[in-house]
Amino acid sequence: MLQNIPSEYKSSAIRLLQFLVYAKRPLTLAEAIEVIATEIDQEPRGFDVDGRLCQKADVLRYCPSLVIIAEVTKYAETVEELHLAHFPVKEYLLEQAQFDLESASIVITRTCLTYLGDINNNCSTIRSDFPMARYAAEYWTEYAVSAETSEEIVLITVNFLKDETTFQLWCHIYQTDLWWENEPGPPRASRLYYACLGGLSWAARDLISEGADVNAEGGVYGNALQATSSRGNLEIVQLLLDEGADFNAQGGEYGNPLQAASYEGDLEVIQLLLDNGADVNAQTLQVASRGGNPEIVQLLNLNGAKMMSRKRSSSTNIRERTKLPRL
Repeated sequence: MLQNIPSEYKSSAIRLLQFLVYAKRPLTLAEAIEVIATEIDQEPRGFDVDGRLCQKADVLRYCPSLVIIAEVTKYAETVEELHLAHFPVKEYLLEQAQFDLESASIVITRTCLTYLGDINNNCSTIRSDFPMARYAAEYWTEYAVSAETSEEIVLITVNFLKDETTFQLWCHIYQTDLWWENEPGPPRASRLYYACLGGLSWAARDLISEGADVNAEGGVYGNALQATSSRGNLEIVQLLLDEGADFNAQGGEYGNPLQAASYEGDLEVIQLLLDNGADVNAQTLQVASRGGNPEIVQLLNLNGAKMMSRKRSSSTNIRERTKLPRL
């Protein structure tokens, strides 16, 4: 099948097929055209507005017999989407070397970040002028997580986050903790916060090594530890705790990191926070009960009882030491 792709289209066609195989949602035809117009392998690299295809048939020429254009009605609006022609095409592609998850994720991450990095436009018209902006902004972190064994991906993700222009642009298009907002506005938290929320462990390490404050406040979840506790990312929770994150920091959507993990139901993260000294109180138990996991409620009750026992023991010892001798 791949041998039927014209040689001059091969690189762009394979990149497009990698997107289709690992799409987080169906790609619109307009988004597919943007993928083809974004060059990541040859000079000049970048998104080329003039490289956009003009006709639907041009897209089909890139991947003969492998893709189809489908008209799909959503919310009373008809949208053209690009689909793989049939399921055996996906099965065939997954057997090819370029289509393992890591290899494809590296290519897709590079494409998304290259595309976003070349947007130079008024924020209010980005989504109409750059059809793939929302997809790239929303999903690049998910692809980057699957590609984090690549040093190149770690480097370009850190550079993307550190660059003021691309960081601001990304947050104006999409913010993970404000996913329902079409125009979320400027960033409300630190770069480290968004890296942790997106599950980018190596990027988080690099940002911390360069001086990022692990206790910086901001964002819907209040701080990076609560954000990553709500996502159940054990590795990043451990990283933040090792770097001095306040495990009892108050504020944010859930009140504190332990309550975030308790509501979302991640036993390993809860145990890690408890092992590091996170406080269990009545509100934490209420949050866990609303989450509906009896194992978590039992674990918190057990640790709450131990904590109360230690406090009573400590209080008794203090009273014993401060008793006045009888005359």
